[in-house]
Amino acid sequence: MSQIQDHEDRLQERRLLLRQLGQNLGGTPPAASARSVPRWALASGSLLLLAAAGLALQAWRDSAPALVPAAVAAAPLAAPTAPSASATVAAPLGGDIKLEVSGTISAARVATVSPRTMGQLVETLSDEGARVQRGQLLARLDDRQARIDFALGQAQLGAAAANVHSAEAALREVQRSLQREQGLFEQQFSSAARLSSAQAAVETAQAALGGARAAQQVAALQVQRLQQALEDLLVRAPFDGVVQARNAQTGEFVAPGSAGGGYTRTGVFTIVDMDSLEIVVDVNEQHIHKVHPGQRVAAELYSQRLRLEGQVLRIMPSADRAKATVRVRIRLDTRDPQILPDMAVKVAFL
Repeated sequence: MSQIQDHEDRLQERRLLLRQLGQNLGGTPPAASARSVPRWALASGSLLLLAAAGLALQAWRDSAPALVPAAVAAAPLAAPTAPSASATVAAPLGGDIKLEVSGTISAARVATVSPRTMGQLVETLSDEGARVQRGQLLARLDDRQARIDFALGQAQLGAAAANVHSAEAALREVQRSLQREQGLFEQQFSSAARLSSAQAAVETAQAALGGARAAQQVAALQVQRLQQALEDLLVRAPFDGVVQARNAQTGEFVAPGSAGGGYTRTGVFTIVDMDSLEIVVDVNEQHIHKVHPGQRVAAELYSQRLRLEGQVLRIMPSADRAKATVRVRIRLDTRDPQILPDMAVKVAFL
């Protein structure tokens, strides 16, 4: 307020000065005519008027800042806006970092399961994302012909078993005959020829029984083979895991061990062992000396901002000529359902 008052006082003084100058210039006696005023006096008066106008303009400019309201001049500057709480900023990985690289999550145990024989897929008992246990039935092929063959094998096995029973009965009969002939021969009521014939009958019955038992074993093996053929039409989980992909649909033909083609598939499901997840990174050859087996590792998923821990499991004994890198496998010590195969991850070797 004192500054504004000072500027107003100075402005008032300059206005009085301009008024006095005007009176001096215009204060000639009334009798004197305008023609009697010298030209030099008129010119001097004009110059004085111009100077006075300049002083007044400068005084107004000097007083302009003081005319700003005190409330505006005293208002504080706005504080900088704080970042929004929704903007999540990733904190740097802690620890003494020797090297930072990018990698991916990979599964050490992954398998594409399929039946052992060719056939048409008629039933699927699982789907993508389902958890399965070792030996669990996942799918089944058309087994009508295989069941007929299995029934035929079982019938043949039954016939072979009946032949064995018949051969055993025949052997027991000829053995009793031989015993009677031996008794008669000892009492001299029978000849040596009859005894020899009875002995030959026993040997023949023993051979027949051996043949029948061998045929029974063949039939039993045939039944096992046909039973395995039925099992080969079933698709089971080889280990505990999660179904990652479904590669065939009901009605399609599955031909394992072949290149496939058209609508023929080579696998039904792809299963991943989630307990075998690990990190795979490619380290530049110039920095591979900073990595060693057993080294502690801190990692972070790019998508979930999830912190992971692990250690170097193995350094591959070969390099990639095209990329000039060496592959390093890292064992994960952190288990979380958010960790999925093929996710991108940032790795820091400590």
